[in-house]
Amino acid sequence: MRGYENDLIPFEISVCNQQGNLFEECQLYDYPCDAEDFVTKYMKSYIAAELDKDLSNYHNFGTQQLFDEIFLSLDIKKRDVSSITDFEIMFWLGYITRYWAFWLGTSSNEIITTYGFKYLCSMYGQHTVGPEEAIQNIIAGKSSY
Repeated sequence: MRGYENDLIPFEISVCNQQGNLFEECQLYDYPCDAEDFVTKYMKSYIAAELDKDLSNYHNFGTQQLFDEIFLSLDIKKRDVSSITDFEIMFWLGYITRYWAFWLGTSSNEIITTYGFKYLCSMYGQHTVGPEEAIQNIIAGKSSY
C-alpha cells in the first residue's frame, strides 16, 4: 500500500541510494553523459518502470550493471565538458525521485513528464528537509528552504 502514511523499508531506502549514485555517476568522467538527457530517458525507460515495482530483478543490480543495461538500450547523449551538473544535485534528484516512486506509487515516467528535469533540479533547496516534505513541496510547486 502506498501513500502519505507509509514509511519506506530499509531495502527501498537502499534502492533510493542506488539511484542517487546512478544519477551522480552519469556526471563522472567514466560516464560523460548529458545529465538532462540521461535522467529524462532513464525515467521514461522500462528499466525505471521495473524499479518502480515492489519486486524487480533490477533491484539487485549494482550501479555498474544498471549503467550497462541503460547504455545498451538507450541512446544517451554525451555531455559537453563545460556542462557538468553538480554531483550533489544529481544524487539528490536520483534519490528523491526513487523515494517518490516508492512512497506514493507515482511512476518514474509520470514524475519526469509532469515536472521535468530543470524544475526538479531547481528544487534542490528541498534537500534540507525530509524526503516526504520535499516531495510535497515539489508537488505543491513551492519551496521552503
